[in-house]
This record gives sequence, C-alpha cells and structure tokens, in this order.
Amino acid sequence: MDKKNSGKAPSYQMYPKDWNEDHDLKMCSFAAEGLWIRLVNTSFEMPVKGVFSRRLNGGLGRVETKLKPSLTPLKLEEIANLIRGNTREKMRLLQELIANNVLKRLADGECAGAFYVKRIYEDMKLRAIRAEAGKQGGNPNLSGHLVENLLNQNPEQTPKQIPTPSSSSSTSTSNNTYTHADGGGPFTLCQVMDAAAMIGITPDKAEEFFHHFNAQGWVRSNGLKITNLGSALTYWRNHQYQFEKHNFREVKNETHKRDYQSAELGFR
Repeated sequence: MDKKNSGKAPSYQMYPKDWNEDHDLKMCSFAAEGLWIRLVNTSFEMPVKGVFSRRLNGGLGRVETKLKPSLTPLKLEEIANLIRGNTREKMRLLQELIANNVLKRLADGECAGAFYVKRIYEDMKLRAIRAEAGKQGGNPNLSGHLVENLLNQNPEQTPKQIPTPSSSSSTSTSNNTYTHADGGGPFTLCQVMDAAAMIGITPDKAEEFFHHFNAQGWVRSNGLKITNLGSALTYWRNHQYQFEKHNFREVKNETHKRDYQSAELGFR
C-alpha cells in the first residue's frame, strides 16, 4: 500500500436515488444542478471534507479530517473562485442553491457559518465511526457506547451533523444495522447499501438484494417480514452463495447429461 495515501479517503459514495429524489435540488435550474455537482467534488478536497474552509495560513490542504481552530470558513466569493466559469453567473447560481436549501451553512462549532455539502460531511463522519469501531474488532459494543459517543462529539472533534436514515421515524439503528419496530420494511436503497458495507457485501449485490425484496414487499420466502436489515443481508449473503453453487452444479450436471445423450445418438 502506498504509505503516502494510507488512511486517506480516496472516494465517496453517491447513489442516483439521492440525486434524483432530492426535492430541494429539483427546485433548482439545470445550471444550478451542474454547479452543485462541481461543488460536491470540490468540497471533497477541503481540509474538512464537505466543509468549504481553508487554513489560516492560506492553504486549502487535503488531509485534515477534524475541525480545528486553524481553519476558517471560505466566503461565497472564494467558493465561486474554486469553480471555473463566469463569476457573475456562478454567484447567481450559488445564491439559487442557497435559496433552495441545497448549499447549507454550519450552525455552530469552530467553522460556524461555513458552507458545506451535507452528504460528503455526513459520509466522512460515518466512515470515521466505522474506522474507530474497526479498531475495536469491528463491534462497536466492545467499547461500550463508542458509536453514540462519536456521534455526540462537539464540532471541534468531528463534524456535528449526524447521519440519519431517509425513512420514517419508526426506523432506528442498532449496531450499525437498520431495524423496524413497526413490523418490517420498507427500507431505502441507501440503508441497504450502508448495512451491506458493514458486513462486506459488494454494492452490486446490495442493489440486487434491495430490488428483489423491495419488489417482494420486504417479505421472506417463509412469509415473515424483514425487520432487521443486517440479519436479513447476512442470511441472504450466505444462502445466496449456496444457491449459486447449487445452480452451477445443476447446470453442470444437465450439460453432462445432454452431452452423454448426444454421444449416444451419435453411435446409433
């Protein structure tokens, strides 16, 4: 592994549904949407990923993951200068994004008033929580209320915003898995992707799981509703693998049988 990039986050996750179903973003013009995707990517290069800020010495930096007193928020004009294009047009589009609550400001903390990209901001916090939990053997319970403590830290320690599911308030998180107390699903694609990542299921398999059970009304083959997403994903992963192996043997046996029959016909 390249030691120079060790520990850095080289990418972030973006789900099409997050973009296509964002009501606030839908209220913006096409031009504003185009500027927004540029801002999302630009915010990922900030000292605090997702937060438009700079070091007091003038450098933007790329390695900081926590808000520190050495950072100061970027002014709107400074943000505009990070994006190519006509300055007057960029400022107009930035104001449009602010008016539609797409580009937001931090309410408090060391970088209070700084503009930030909520999705990047929250993803980086969740990633930090998972990394910290991984140091405890991958189980947050091994360190008591580790996750709860991390989520409640002040903005000077970690980003203040807490990642929350996009579903109804009846959904809760426990040990980084989603559960429903009202008798089962539905779960969102984002929830499935997040829970799947925790147990090593690839994004394509997670999407396959989501589309299958979403079409089934989040009901298992035995008729019981899925109430714990993590358990359902683990069970599905294990049995899906066996199912694929079983199918492979069936296809292999069927092919062998077909070839044998063809050989018999050839001798007649």
